[in-house]
Amino acid sequence: MTALNVGLLPGSIRSASVSRQLAAALVPLLADHGLDSELIDLDEYPMSLYHGDDEVEQGQPAQAIALCARLVELDGLILVTPEYNGGPSALLKNAIDWVTRVDRSVFKRLLIGLAAASPGQRGAKNGLSVMRSICDHMRLDIVPDDLSIAESGAAFETVAGVPVFARSGDLDAAELFVASYACRLLERSRVESA
Repeated sequence: MTALNVGLLPGSIRSASVSRQLAAALVPLLADHGLDSELIDLDEYPMSLYHGDDEVEQGQPAQAIALCARLVELDGLILVTPEYNGGPSALLKNAIDWVTRVDRSVFKRLLIGLAAASPGQRGAKNGLSVMRSICDHMRLDIVPDDLSIAESGAAFETVAGVPVFARSGDLDAAELFVASYACRLLERSRVESA
């Protein structure tokens, strides 16, 4: 059996984004569970804000079609959402909106995990809650527990050019999240191949 592949989709394209750091820090933890992973950079898929009239006149953007094609190749997806004014980023929501216009079921084929990091004390829990609500509305298969990293300014350090968890408590929470996600993904794969 080939390794299962998980996409990590940060909802921020800012180079110093804590969402991008969190996604990168999860890669080795996923590998520890035998999962391949890839970071998906929304900066590679620039799309205008979804507008129904534009879709009728111009069709779906090539970037939405390309992102959808990339997601189809995955077995799972971890959405790493920043929290802007108590919700996920417009960038992430817009990407979801466009991709579902290309293929309404693309996210339904994936096991979804939710993760966030925030400089605040609540660790983007409001943004995670809103993102979970969106995923529930879409009837997606979501792991029950989210990963929330609070006070993210001190959460990561760079080792050999790669973000890693700086605090043992955050690393423990991330390992628990990844273990739960990996277990569910492997079980789901066994059931689908039986």
